[in-house]
Amino acid sequence: MRNYMARGSQIASKVVEFMPHILSEENISETPTMDSEILKTTTAPFSEKLMMQVSQIVHNQFFIHYH
Repeated sequence: MRNYMARGSQIASKVVEFMPHILSEENISETPTMDSEILKTTTAPFSEKLMMQVSQIVHNQFFIHYH
């Protein structure tokens, strides 16, 4: 499993490296990065209760599909 993850990471790195060159050759603007969307807030955007519900749903779905 780790070999697949390492290989996937290598492929993703190559895609990220070459995609800007392909986009510029085709005169397509790059999408903005999410770095500009980071705010300096100290207030959580979502309640802890909501986040716990979402994590429980994801956890349950994992066990339904993989066990």
